[in-house]
Amino acid sequence: MQNIKRFVEHAKMDHEERLQDIRIQMKSLPPGDLIFARKNQKYYCVQKLNDQRFGITRDQQLVQGLALKRYLQEERDALQDNLKILDKVLKDCQNTSFDDIMQSLPPGFRQLPREYYRFKKKKKKYCKNPYYPEHLIYKTNGGELVRSKSEQSIGNALEDYGIEYTYDEGIIVGTRCYYADFVITCRDGTQIIWEHFGLIDSDKDYREHALQRMKDYREHGCYQWKNLIYTFEEDVRSLEIIRQIIEEFVLPRYW
Repeated sequence: MQNIKRFVEHAKMDHEERLQDIRIQMKSLPPGDLIFARKNQKYYCVQKLNDQRFGITRDQQLVQGLALKRYLQEERDALQDNLKILDKVLKDCQNTSFDDIMQSLPPGFRQLPREYYRFKKKKKKYCKNPYYPEHLIYKTNGGELVRSKSEQSIGNALEDYGIEYTYDEGIIVGTRCYYADFVITCRDGTQIIWEHFGLIDSDKDYREHALQRMKDYREHGCYQWKNLIYTFEEDVRSLEIIRQIIEEFVLPRYW
């Protein structure tokens, strides 16, 4: 289930940032308003400044500035109207993330294993990494066994947004087979690969292997923020960063 309140909060932030940009941009635009006079079935550009009017059809720079000013005024009004609606929605909308719902339950329910509250999804059959199964010691809220706490955080966040994924799926890249940390199939059938390189700063062999993998991905049409996500330890220390990645890059293609 997607957390609608979080989306509304982000929409409000985007609206407020855009309004600030418009206010700054409006200060650099010429005074007055652009209006049009019709003569002999032709329209002529006129600058209305206080009670005066000036023909400016030949002054394209001034016409452009006043036209942009009117456009920004319309955009500003629409954004302000939307903000009023968003404020009303936020006032009544409740958080529906997994953690928020869990906190609303009585204490006894919160002590039960989290996987009790996850719908069992039909497992997709795929070629899964057969190596070192003993390293699969961390479990996501949805019951997926992963190899690190960071991958657990990513998996939990994807599940909170209702995003289905495969973990450790074998994918062919050129002549090599790599086991991707997370593979997400989008609504149009394309895939997003999410690789978390947690040891790239501390393990030389791991780093060399990771750099080779990045090189192979790029040479075979996989690009960061197009159909590929790379994250590192500093990216997953904050849940907000993980959520931002999901909301800005994954969700628009997944829905």
